[in-house]
Amino acid sequence: MYNDFGYSHTAEGCDAFARRRGLQPVRLGPDGSSSRSHDHCVHLRFYYAPLRSLNPVVTEKGRYYQVAASVHYEVDRPKHLHPYVDECPYCGCNGEYEAYMGSGIRDKNEKVHDPLGVELVLYGTIRGEEIVAFF
Repeated sequence: MYNDFGYSHTAEGCDAFARRRGLQPVRLGPDGSSSRSHDHCVHLRFYYAPLRSLNPVVTEKGRYYQVAASVHYEVDRPKHLHPYVDECPYCGCNGEYEAYMGSGIRDKNEKVHDPLGVELVLYGTIRGEEIVAFF
């Protein structure tokens, strides 16, 4: 992952940004030709400036520094579908996230896209399945 914008990007007031595009293409509709077919993106935003003055957390296992980050897994392209398609089997409101169907974008980001992004970063999976990239 890297900042592929080609310029300094401070989205949502972050200090650093990285993303990976072209993940898990999904073809929706009976023959895959639905206008809601799309691919996915994971992006991370890091907020380290406010934490610089803090001391490391010391435990019996070692010293750890706090990191503030935001991670989302959502629709990437086509752009007009960003950030979500509710019926998508990967980023949509189904399975354990069905309760958020019809919710606003804030709920979907915080309660669907954030947990999916964390799963991807920690385990390399989305909903327990290994993801694929097509470029």
